[in-house]
Amino acid sequence: MADLYPDYDGVVYKYVTDTWANVRNATSGTLNTVSSFHITNSHDSGRGGNTYQIGRYFIEFDTSGITSALDSATLRLYGLTSDTLDVILLKSSHTGDVAAGDFEQITNGATPLGNSDGSGAGTFASTSVVEYSSEIATWSTSGYNDIALNSDALTDIVDNNTFNCVLVGYDYDYLDIAPSSALYRVNFYQDSQSGTDKDPYIDYTVAVAVADDAVFFGANF
Repeated sequence: MADLYPDYDGVVYKYVTDTWANVRNATSGTLNTVSSFHITNSHDSGRGGNTYQIGRYFIEFDTSGITSALDSATLRLYGLTSDTLDVILLKSSHTGDVAAGDFEQITNGATPLGNSDGSGAGTFASTSVVEYSSEIATWSTSGYNDIALNSDALTDIVDNNTFNCVLVGYDYDYLDIAPSSALYRVNFYQDSQSGTDKDPYIDYTVAVAVADDAVFFGANF
């Protein structure tokens, strides 16, 4: 097994009084790269109207040195404080330093984001958005959370010089279901935290190659 730490990471979130559709389909948000942060899907109502928050965690890894097929890989995020949001990892199209304008940079996400209505019309499910994991329905607030990467992720790690992904809320952002008077959140450490004992990283295993001419001989005695 080997470990791979990110070159760039950061949360981009949109928190504003507006419609769910406009917040989810926004072209930019607010960038946060402090040592620990969160992604949130929430709704508050008041005299000023409906206020929604959507956060997305973007990560980029240098995978240029990985050229052999992988047997498995796991993204590990060290959690803390909050554990009320289910999440899923998707392919992203951001590159380099994460920026406020990366909020919408979900690969093939333009059409479903444009269809956002808070009732599921803009779901990412069964679209060309690339899922890198299944839904993560449990979250540790005192240790690493293991996100098993699927075959699409393993292929992209090997085939591309960078592996770019984004963690989003599953029940609300991914499915395009607007929360009602509620706050759902997961907290985790980002790469900027001091030291490496709680840093995000990918743990991967290279597949064992089997020689084409390997032959098993058996004999009866």
